[in-house]
Amino acid sequence: MPNLIVADSGPIISFARAGRLQLIRNLYKQIIIPNAVYEEIVVKGANKPGATEVKSASWITVRKAANRDGVEKLLSGHFDFGESEAIILAGELGAVLLADEWIVIR
Repeated sequence: MPNLIVADSGPIISFARAGRLQLIRNLYKQIIIPNAVYEEIVVKGANKPGATEVKSASWITVRKAANRDGVEKLLSGHFDFGESEAIILAGELGAVLLADEWIVIR
């Protein structure tokens, strides 16, 4: 099992909709989400599946990607802000990325 997991919003929202967010915690005792993913789920997604769970989850840590140029570069491609920050943050931390898109980084 990977030590560090950085998650994009898609898997968190999908599991929350199904009432199974706890399954992610059962697999990964702690996950990290970037600020942009937190904003997407909790702030913009207030009153939607996952918002309350993420806001109160002690096993979800929020961090900001340091490489802002890398985030901006991905934003100019095919990724939104949450995906871009999750990809960069996973790389910075040497973590596994939990996403619901097919992402190939070269």
